[in-house]
Amino acid sequence: MAKFCGNCGKPAEDGEKFCAACGTPFEDADNGQPAQDNSAFEQSNAVPFNSGADFSDMDGGAVKTSGKNMMPVIIVAALLVVLIAVFIVIALVTRNVKIDAKDLIDVDFVGPDGYGKCYAQLDIDPDFAYDEYKVDYTDYSIRYAGEDSDDIKYSDYFAKKGSKLEEAYGKDKDDAEDMRDAILKTNKASSGRVFDIECKPSKEKGLKNGDKVTITVEYDEDYLKENHVKLTNTSFEVEVKGLTKSETIDPFEGLSVTYEGVDGRGEADIASGQNDYCEYYFDSTSYGLSNGDTVTVTAYLDYYDYQYLDDKKPEEGVWFTDDGKVYVWPFEDTQTNKDFTVEGLTELIEVDPFEGMTFEYSGATPFIRIDSAKFAEDQTELIDNAYAEIDCEYGERFKSGDTFTVKVYAYSSFADDGYKLAGTPDSDGYVSKEFTVDDTFPAYADTTTAAKANADVESKFEAAVTDYKQSKQGSSYVRNVDLDSSIKSFTSFELVESYIAFNKAEDYDNIGWGEEINSIIRIYKADVKLKEGKASFYVVFKLDNITNSTEDGSFASENSVDTESYANKNEAVEAVTTIEGYTVTKIGEAAAEAPADESSAADESSAADEGAAAEETSSAEESASAADSSAAESKADDTSSEEMVP
Repeated sequence: MAKFCGNCGKPAEDGEKFCAACGTPFEDADNGQPAQDNSAFEQSNAVPFNSGADFSDMDGGAVKTSGKNMMPVIIVAALLVVLIAVFIVIALVTRNVKIDAKDLIDVDFVGPDGYGKCYAQLDIDPDFAYDEYKVDYTDYSIRYAGEDSDDIKYSDYFAKKGSKLEEAYGKDKDDAEDMRDAILKTNKASSGRVFDIECKPSKEKGLKNGDKVTITVEYDEDYLKENHVKLTNTSFEVEVKGLTKSETIDPFEGLSVTYEGVDGRGEADIASGQNDYCEYYFDSTSYGLSNGDTVTVTAYLDYYDYQYLDDKKPEEGVWFTDDGKVYVWPFEDTQTNKDFTVEGLTELIEVDPFEGMTFEYSGATPFIRIDSAKFAEDQTELIDNAYAEIDCEYGERFKSGDTFTVKVYAYSSFADDGYKLAGTPDSDGYVSKEFTVDDTFPAYADTTTAAKANADVESKFEAAVTDYKQSKQGSSYVRNVDLDSSIKSFTSFELVESYIAFNKAEDYDNIGWGEEINSIIRIYKADVKLKEGKASFYVVFKLDNITNSTEDGSFASENSVDTESYANKNEAVEAVTTIEGYTVTKIGEAAAEAPADESSAADESSAADEGAAAEETSSAEESASAADSSAAESKADDTSSEEMVP
């Protein structure tokens, strides 16, 4: 049924409590009485708007002057009611929820007493942390404290859903979840996604029962305030308890190592005192030992179900439980070492392997090659039980003053016989000594020893001269010499000059195939009686590779003497003094270098040699002139002789 405002007469809908036009409350709206039917009033009191009627005297309280005067009061009261309601709603919506930080944190103490570790973190189900926030979370109560996952209750502030969450925050489901999400805000760290809130213990490890640890909660206060959350008691103290009494393992306590054998050949063995939880082995050689050597024993933890004292520092050791007892292994990587000093081995007789050592070689200085080393003949224990080697490049050559190294290695039988090598062996067991190439080694004859060498090989030249004269007897052919007829006899065979030639190469490898190191060269003048007349010519005798002997120092050569003939002395001298690649020196004088037009030979000579060469050249010219004169005289004699022959 339609109703009308008793104050202004405007129509209103059923159930409305206030007039929409003037705000006057409907009295019958509160007591459930139907609104008054004013249709008759409308008919009986209807007055045209232009009739000029005065409504102030008409019946009906709705148009009385006293009702109109109450309107401002009613409006103000209604506005106050509305404002109070708004303030209440705003206060309820914007108020901060105070949460004791301790109710958000799970603190666990695990490990052996004295080695305990504190774990503090948000008390949230790891499965929920990953499913909802993608954070990999470890529940230390399960992992380290050994608690049953079915019995663990997590903080109601981190409940997944339902009445626990709403009751914890005192909010409806949506607001409670928003606040939970604010506390569990995450960020992408270098190691993965993590929660913003951090729980930092004042001491994390090395704990014992009864210690006090302060847990400090670090968080973004402004961010939580924006989400109407305020944390209190963000730093609180916790007493360490629940750590298990433990026994620290010393794997070397009572461990003994014994040694047997002779010094240098000893062996080590682990005798007794081994821990039941360890395996032992030598982390160094345990044989071939000498007194004073060090052997290293490694103890390895022979138990696999253990936990690290510190996950981030495995080198600090592990702990484990066996047969109801807790054991601590405080060493790195489940293993540790200890050194032991070798003692008590039988002393050996020391032998110097280099005393009286001799060498086999080829060639001579400055191009000598040391082929092998030999022990002294009276050192039979070395000859039978050791060997020596020259420590140099294969084929390496030495000159006087150079050094080379000899290495000696003794077989095991050497120590078995009660001996050891003098000196300090290297890592391979060799002892070494450096030797110098001195005058006890053979040397090639050179300018300093040429006179002695020339005298020492005199017999070889004499034999060569005899052979030469016999070979030419009755022959008309002498190389490089024109004879009118065959040689009937040698009237004289005189030594004119002697030279020594030495290869200019500074390295044996630069000496070509077939080249000689040195030569002693003699020039002889041969006077012959021919079948018809007589003649003179010069013969060059050349003996190569003359070396001295280490036994008596005398010079000798295993080569044979070569010969070459020349028509006159000048040709012979020139052939000898210009041998390419050699420095040629007249025995008893300075070096005779090549003629002046061979600049390369001159460049290699010293200033003193150049002066001597000039002097030698002058001497050679004089000799050549004398030879020519002698040849002329001989020719005259020949003519005279020919005239006298029937």
